[in-house]
Amino acid sequence: MNERTMQLPEGERLTVRPMQATDAGAVLAGITALSPESFRRRFFSAVPRLLPGMAEALTAVDDRHLTLLAFDEAGQVVAMVEAIRDRRDPQSAEFAVAVSDAYQHRGIGTRLLRWLSHHAAEEGVVRLTGFTQIDNLPALSMFAKAGAHRWVEEPGVYGFEIPLVDDRVQAPLVELGLAS
Repeated sequence: MNERTMQLPEGERLTVRPMQATDAGAVLAGITALSPESFRRRFFSAVPRLLPGMAEALTAVDDRHLTLLAFDEAGQVVAMVEAIRDRRDPQSAEFAVAVSDAYQHRGIGTRLLRWLSHHAAEEGVVRLTGFTQIDNLPALSMFAKAGAHRWVEEPGVYGFEIPLVDDRVQAPLVELGLAS
């Protein structure tokens, strides 16, 4: 995927592009700026801090990580969506979405998930999987719009799966709510 511009309803523009190795500092700054509630929703932790190894995992740029970043006009990371391929099954990738508090409830996560879905399908991923807490209503809504199948993974946690098909194989992304 190349760089794109996302126009927000208020007229503000975000630049969206795949993460590069030089983005590590900006990604970590964006994550540490999340409110405690947003951090809990993204990382399932009541303590808003990254544990050892998490920073490296979040900023990895390799063939297993598909990460899109959204930058505001000041160059700050305000949202990210990532999919990490399963080592045992490279056609499956676990995804996660984080949107900074000031940019939530504006459709950014949904659009990033749509773009990631297209990008992942082009890279040979046939399913995105993920997890969210049952009280994360914005995520539940976003995944429902994407046509995700959900199940109870453990008490208080839903698991999700979004099947993907590459557009070259007549993708049902429109039916899944993931079409552009």
